[in-house]
Amino acid sequence: MVLSDAQKPKKKIDTLTPEERRELDAALARARELDAFPHADYVTYHGLDWRGQGDETTEGCNQVYCTDFVRDVENLQRQFPGEVVRVLDVGCGRGVFLSELGAAFERPDRQKIETIGTNLPEVRGEDLPYPDESFHLVISTSAATLYTSRLDLVLDEMHRVLKKGGVMLFHRTPTMMAEEKLKAVFDEFTANHRVKIEEIKGWGGSYKVIKPK
Repeated sequence: MVLSDAQKPKKKIDTLTPEERRELDAALARARELDAFPHADYVTYHGLDWRGQGDETTEGCNQVYCTDFVRDVENLQRQFPGEVVRVLDVGCGRGVFLSELGAAFERPDRQKIETIGTNLPEVRGEDLPYPDESFHLVISTSAATLYTSRLDLVLDEMHRVLKKGGVMLFHRTPTMMAEEKLKAVFDEFTANHRVKIEEIKGWGGSYKVIKPK
């Protein structure tokens, strides 16, 4: 289906000046030079085997991100009865997280979910190829939010594709950006979208946003 210009979603990336676009491309190029993609060490990070502590959706992952992804999905299933909850992982790496999250809902007593992952650099977090309000849960466990010079664009896109009443979860590393700049990005985001960013205490910072209905 080819969308007309009127149907195409409005994206902040389309308003960038040529200089801003060059800076964005340079940040992605630097990440590529650092061999940040693909996520060859997605499961084992600095000697810490996440699966040794628990899989991506249970205690091992929660120790890193302090987020109970399974519980979030279950809450969304109750909030959207009869709907298949759609989950988008922005910067999914090898897809380990989505694979294990999906497996957690393969049991007969659980409603199935649909999981979709985008990987860098093929799909940029600043320019997601999905219509508005396409997903119930949108997450990024640092890849898309780390390898960018414009975190504001990534957060705007995650919010754009999130359904009303949906949940957005993202994680940042301590080195992602200076606290003052991070605060400025968060302040602009909350003002533009009239939402709250809830910090979930954990390593480097994990955050939750609920999109108002």
